[in-house]
Amino acid sequence: MAFGSSQWMYKSGEAFTIDQSLRFDSATDPILTRTPASEGNRKTWTFSCWAKRGKLGQNSGLLGTPETAGDDNGENALRIKFDSGDSIGVYTDSTVAFALESTAKYRDPNAWYHVVLALDTTQGTNTNRIKLYVNGEQITAFGTANYPAEDLESAINY
Repeated sequence: MAFGSSQWMYKSGEAFTIDQSLRFDSATDPILTRTPASEGNRKTWTFSCWAKRGKLGQNSGLLGTPETAGDDNGENALRIKFDSGDSIGVYTDSTVAFALESTAKYRDPNAWYHVVLALDTTQGTNTNRIKLYVNGEQITAFGTANYPAEDLESAINY
């Protein structure tokens, strides 16, 4: 079988288990949580995951955070998700901080997508502060493009 086909990871008809992997069933509203023991770098970090879309046309979160301390409106809460329009984006709960939404659509429920978000708000050029990649290609076409302010502290590592 060729890499990239829907069958490359397993043989048809056979049950299989992939060690140290997770499968989320939307009917049970599953999540993973992590509470850091201490605050980490909130200006420079990278998130990476593999995701397979189960249902199209609905919001499918990859990463989400609660609001940060002192932020009563939750405006700094961060979300990385496939949205109901089948594009991918990264948002704070308010576009005051930042919001990027791709013009590309991700509508193949058989495909695995490797998603990487690199944030470095110490960069002087706004387009270098946040970079989004899908399957090794940097996304540069956005329907919404509000970049983070220089030295913004995100809700990650808080």
